Amino acid sequence: MANVINSSDQITLIAIGPMTNIAALLIKDPSIASKVTLVSMIGSIYKGYNGALQPMVEYNVKMDISAAQKVLSADWISIRLAPLDTAGMIQLTGAKFSKIKKQMDDPLVQSLLNNFLIWAQSRKWIQSDQGLDDLPATSMLFDCEAIYLALPRNHSTLLEIASLPILVDDQGYTIVSENGRKMECAIGWKNLKGFTQLLVERLCTPPLANL
Repeated sequence: MANVINSSDQITLIAIGPMTNIAALLIKDPSIASKVTLVSMIGSIYKGYNGALQPMVEYNVKMDISAAQKVLSADWISIRLAPLDTAGMIQLTGAKFSKIKKQMDDPLVQSLLNNFLIWAQSRKWIQSDQGLDDLPATSMLFDCEAIYLALPRNHSTLLEIASLPILVDDQGYTIVSENGRKMECAIGWKNLKGFTQLLVERLCTPPLANL
């Protein structure tokens, strides 16, 4: 957070967890929001987990509702949201996941997959003596969409983006309200297959070629 405070430039802040630390930053210096574009995987506007046709209280909000209220009502340059409506649908399966698993000679991919394996074993998706080849798919890759929304590109080619006034209520729902703060929300996919293909290409391309 010191980098945010000390920066003299406009910056993009990516938030992919509960908002506790960002709320603390705003308490310390509310003016910090005026030089920051916030991009976050948070909330559930029209759909919930696993494509449920009703909104739910999303984890990052639930863990600190008051912090989410403070952060999503602050005077950022702009806010881009990756809610469950779209972020909760991202998963690599079949040939796409297999292609990632063949990149174990890349130290970054190797670290990513090894951490995923530890997580999968801890969640009892597979037994402790099983490996990556026993996993048919990734978990939901919620946070990847927030990274995509932070990239300087036309996001509407893959996503349906709506400018909505969003408010976090006291139960932790991210609702559309006339009292909310306007933000750009990814509420639907135009081309989810295209996004997952882009994700695989990024992971399977040497880092310098991605720059």
